[in-house]
Amino acid sequence: MITRASEPQEGIEVAWATTQGGSLDPATSVTGADGIASTTWTLGLTAGAQTATATVADAEGSPVTFTATAEEDEPPPPPADATIQVLGPPGTNRFSPTNVTIQAGETVEWVWPSGALSHNVVPDALEPTTSGSPSNGPKTYRYTFNTAGTYDFHCAVHGASGGVGMSGTVTVEP
Repeated sequence: MITRASEPQEGIEVAWATTQGGSLDPATSVTGADGIASTTWTLGLTAGAQTATATVADAEGSPVTFTATAEEDEPPPPPADATIQVLGPPGTNRFSPTNVTIQAGETVEWVWPSGALSHNVVPDALEPTTSGSPSNGPKTYRYTFNTAGTYDFHCAVHGASGGVGMSGTVTVEP
């Protein structure tokens, strides 16, 4: 807050800066009637303490330094290009939809909702890789198909190779 004689000052330019690879937008702003200027600070990619400063020309106590800590974080995966529900019981054990078509380089996500019991995704041939041992929901498994072709899969507990029981197909177009 910018004050003069303990009163908020409107119309004072504040210059914002950071030196650790982040950004401030806008780089300069003007105080409002409440004496406050603001910016949006996006931290840099390097984990650890980062600083930003707010500078007012010829002002006592300027610049003011702000500190924030950036943490290492895995970015969330991009959205799947196709989603297959892994269902059952109750009702029949099944993949829904049974068949999907995607483009080469796209990802299929299999989703076990709560209540899905003892399922996995196993390839009839080499792809997709297995999702692991049969497990209960909630769970997700993702696989990116890079080569055009037809890929059959099944649940080891409730299906078998060749489209038997709980099974499905991913068709990958070039």
